[in-house]
Amino acid sequence: MRGRIAVVLTVLTLIVLVMAAPVGAEKPLRGPVDGYFNTGFGDIDTPCAHITWAGTVELGGEEFGIAWMPLAPPKEVGRAFHVEERWLIYSSTFEFEGGVFTECGDELGMWGDEKAVESFANLHAVANGQVDWVNPDGPFGEALEGRNSHWSGVVAGSLDYFEGTFRINQ
Repeated sequence: MRGRIAVVLTVLTLIVLVMAAPVGAEKPLRGPVDGYFNTGFGDIDTPCAHITWAGTVELGGEEFGIAWMPLAPPKEVGRAFHVEERWLIYSSTFEFEGGVFTECGDELGMWGDEKAVESFANLHAVANGQVDWVNPDGPFGEALEGRNSHWSGVVAGSLDYFEGTFRINQ
């Protein structure tokens, strides 16, 4: 009899713990992201020559500027590009004229490094990385530092526009 009671109590305890776990877990910080290729990339006469792509990301109901800069040259592997890059999220969005970014953002909110792949076949792109730094005076909580980041989407237009979803696990 005692054995049955112990088993029932153990099962009930496990059920309660399993049901409570999802309630305590925070949802990822997630939102739509879009980006435009910076035709001024590499041109030292432009203000944002180090930025390859920039656009907007919506996180927590607010819109921020987001940019990417390469950490190494892209590698063509099979039917895909593989890149190592840094994403940077700013408190304001970017300004551009004729495809060239004219304002590189003001206050940096956070950044992280990632590895990304873009398929030549379907132009789908995906990246995984982590948050490496969070501005303690910025709009994001420092608890995000060290969290995993992910984005995915499709390159469209004349291969100069990207849209997808950006996520940071909490």
